[in-house]
Amino acid sequence: MDSKKAMTNRQTKNRLHRTPFVLITLLLCLAAGNLSAAQWRAKRVPLEETIAGICFPSSQIGYVVTSGGKYGATYDGGESWTVFSISDKAVLEDVFFRTNDTGLAVGRRGQIYRTIDGGKQWEDRRLKDDSTTWFTSALFLTDSIALATGLTPGANMDGVLYRSTDAGITWKKLDITGMRFGELFVGKGVPVCFQSYGKLHYSTDMGATWQSLATVSGKPGRSTAFYNNTGIICGSDAMCAFSSDRGKTWTSVPLEGEAALTSSLLISDSLGFVAGTGGHILATRDGGRTWKKEVPLPVTVDFADLASNGKRIFAVGASGFILFREIKE
Repeated sequence: MDSKKAMTNRQTKNRLHRTPFVLITLLLCLAAGNLSAAQWRAKRVPLEETIAGICFPSSQIGYVVTSGGKYGATYDGGESWTVFSISDKAVLEDVFFRTNDTGLAVGRRGQIYRTIDGGKQWEDRRLKDDSTTWFTSALFLTDSIALATGLTPGANMDGVLYRSTDAGITWKKLDITGMRFGELFVGKGVPVCFQSYGKLHYSTDMGATWQSLATVSGKPGRSTAFYNNTGIICGSDAMCAFSSDRGKTWTSVPLEGEAALTSSLLISDSLGFVAGTGGHILATRDGGRTWKKEVPLPVTVDFADLASNGKRIFAVGASGFILFREIKE
């Protein structure tokens, strides 16, 4: 893939089910003796639902959204979080902020919420003619152009892509086919892209038109990450693959187990992470060719999303847990 415009790496992410609170409490007690030696540390946001998405528009300011229609904000790089409600009727799946103030939160039943004041107020911009779409990802490409991907629940789980040219106020459905559209990604030197079943879809004209490249057949992809020429993708049934030519060709990497990998993140050409169900956080230090599970973790939950604020890596998931570690090669 080639890009007409360099952009900062930005990515959006996925959602899972809650792990029982009793189990989490037990795991915390068991892990307490090892916390001082662990690379990963845990913070508990004051809620019990799944944290489905996380985004850092700057190093100090970050946002999360939950399956219960709430959002949380940090203003100190993730040290502390304050939780607010967007809507008690919302089931949110992803959050994306272009600036510290301007952001989108999307979810099930065609739900789209927009803020221009850092979350103090959220405008309800849900689809009026489509209450079935399950949005899993959203991002801004410019101050005015935004995209949202997802699926239509049902036997086929057809992929859905919407585009806005007025900063998320109104949305138009694009005519692009595929199964279960994955997380949107845009990065420096890489056009905006997302996965479906066996394909990577990308656009070089701000999402107006789309082209496709083959990835890995037989397994649905969920998340995409690029850093320069290096790319990684992951998905259901422990699907994982890497690319060394900016997505033109892909090589599958066999991983143990059947975890649903829901999020990916590249920190450099070599260092990257994927996360998913069953407490899986795996790291690569050779550009996706080999992967090793991160241990020990202070808690083991179903992870939904990964993000970085430039200094730390964050993993979010079930029962209001946020795990983080310092970025080290």
